[in-house]
Amino acid sequence: MYACSENGGFEECCGVFKGLLSEEEGLVPDVATMVTVIPACATLGEVGMGIVLHGLAFKLGISEEVTVNNCLVDMYSKCGYMGEARVLFDMNGGRNVVSWNTMIGGYSKVGDFRGVFVLLREMLKEEKVKVNEVTVLNVLPACSDELLTLKELHGYALRRGFQIDELVANAFVAAYARCSLMDCAEHVFCGMEEKTVSSWNALIGALAQNGFPRKALDLYLVMRDSGLNPDRFTIGSLLLACAHLKFLRLGKEIHGFMMRNGLELDKFLGISLLSLYIQCGSILRAKLIFDKMENKSLVSWNAMISGFSQNELPCEALDTFQQMLSSGIEPQEIAVMCVLSACSQVSSLRLGKEVHSFALKAHLSDNNFVICALIDMYAKCGCMEHSQSIFDRVNNKDEAVWNAMIAGYGIHGNGLKAVELFELMQNNGCRPDSFTFMGVLMACNHAGIVTEGLKYLGQMQSLYGVKPKLEHYACVIDMLGRAGQLKEALKLVNEMPDEPDSGIWSSLLSSCRNYGDLDIGEEVSKKLLELEPDKVENYVLLSNLYAGLGKWDEVRKVRQRMKEIGLHKDAGCSWIEIGGKIYRFLVSDGSLLESKKIQQTWNKLEKKISKVGYKPDTSCVLHELEEEEKIKILKRHSEKLAISFGLLNTAKGTTLRVCKNLRICVDCHNAIKLVSKVVERDIVVRDNKRFHHFKNGFCTCGDYW
Repeated sequence: MYACSENGGFEECCGVFKGLLSEEEGLVPDVATMVTVIPACATLGEVGMGIVLHGLAFKLGISEEVTVNNCLVDMYSKCGYMGEARVLFDMNGGRNVVSWNTMIGGYSKVGDFRGVFVLLREMLKEEKVKVNEVTVLNVLPACSDELLTLKELHGYALRRGFQIDELVANAFVAAYARCSLMDCAEHVFCGMEEKTVSSWNALIGALAQNGFPRKALDLYLVMRDSGLNPDRFTIGSLLLACAHLKFLRLGKEIHGFMMRNGLELDKFLGISLLSLYIQCGSILRAKLIFDKMENKSLVSWNAMISGFSQNELPCEALDTFQQMLSSGIEPQEIAVMCVLSACSQVSSLRLGKEVHSFALKAHLSDNNFVICALIDMYAKCGCMEHSQSIFDRVNNKDEAVWNAMIAGYGIHGNGLKAVELFELMQNNGCRPDSFTFMGVLMACNHAGIVTEGLKYLGQMQSLYGVKPKLEHYACVIDMLGRAGQLKEALKLVNEMPDEPDSGIWSSLLSSCRNYGDLDIGEEVSKKLLELEPDKVENYVLLSNLYAGLGKWDEVRKVRQRMKEIGLHKDAGCSWIEIGGKIYRFLVSDGSLLESKKIQQTWNKLEKKISKVGYKPDTSCVLHELEEEEKIKILKRHSEKLAISFGLLNTAKGTTLRVCKNLRICVDCHNAIKLVSKVVERDIVVRDNKRFHHFKNGFCTCGDYW
């Protein structure tokens, strides 16, 4: 039994014990037997067998033996039965330092830090028992938020000479790091006379995990120069540091080291390697590593689903989630949140509803993070009524839930409702944060309520103590630009404390194109192209500005420049979900078998809407073409193809939900308004800026987008 237990064969240990009790053997367990088999039950989490052993020890009259009692306390605490553990501890009349350490360790492991400190104070009052290194190691995890207690404990350890122990010194490094006191952590490390690999790992890991990845890498170089080789824990910290810094090249070198030293199949390092490639955007390499994993854990599935979602590969995230279910792994909150995010990206309402049903069955729908993901998913699928329904059923709404709902109304352009929720949130005792203001400002932007938007930007720091970030200024600058207040927008750019990024200049250039302001537009384009000289969208915006003003010579110059540096404009793409399948359409797409039917359907629709006032707006075609050619191009815009396909393949009265990768043009907007009237259908279009709900000839944006 002892040999099995010492070599990690805990199940074998329990098996030998059962054989000992068999009729053939007829042997009676003694104290040595019990202190060997009870820890095996603790490690396996077999509380049922542990209770049986407790009863047997009681019958044999050895349950009050200090060593047996200590083992039982340890077994109950490791299995989560702290009440039973404490009763046994209190009944132990001959408690030694192991007894106290076991009970303190039990409280520490379950996170009952109050229990840890109460018991430590009682222990310090005992004359026969003295605190030792193990006590300190058990108490340190409870000092994460107790800075004063941590320093007191450190002083005590120094006075008693405990810090000479390498494990204690390493634990203090980790404890100071958890309290964000990296200077103290480094001071402890520097005070170690002999630094082992574990000592270096403690500080390298602390730096990597607490926002100092570059220092972690630099420290590793010092460690290597000292003649020590990294182990699996060092490698794990280095991969984390590379992921934070997006150092793909260095990460690949570490991967090579792992392969040469047989560490590639290590489960812990495999997940770290997976995270590195995901964080660096090398999703294909991450997938290759994931596919090589023999026994994929819940964490690895979560990482892969999250990686696909973060890298804007929603279809792959959904496929991986389905594979996870097929493999028998039960998804938890993280996987559900990531797959809901993927549904949001492609506005896949049917799949989103299926995931919602799964969350309900798996009892995950009460988790506030999942609730936020559901609110966001339904909002981004154009179903604000579903988002509102979920929101209304939440009893204890935290800031995140309020923020998700406000942001939902923001992307739908319902500014008044977002502002109403903002006020209600405060009345319910929730304090607005940076995300709240982002949602409110976005709502004001899309609704065109400029005065309110400027008011909230001004109140952020003065009234609520929230410092505006670059994204808040970007939203307000875009709001001013959309409203035609270009000079005011440019003034805010020059006055804001942060340097404007390309997103701000891009939105301003787009507004200059909408309002035909050449002077400001050319000034803005210079700034934009200085920041991002190789981004195709920037040249397209400038080209569109010139085209809108009929400056075709300038348009040709911009397009020639694009050609010289090898840039190609993204084609307009729209997609629609029907029967759980996503159908994509490009401008002038003829790839579907039904393409002829689709174009014929639109031609019929165009005749109908022409009778109620539709006239093609050829100003949307920014090419130097004859009027007739421009009209032909308008007919083949991707959202028109998607809507025609939807009408062909859905029952009468079904709401059509279409997504587009670019901003919807004025002609398509006018046409779809009238289509919703003549076919008596609700049509929801999500472009790259906001949602448009078309019904009976009107759009919720009020023709402002």
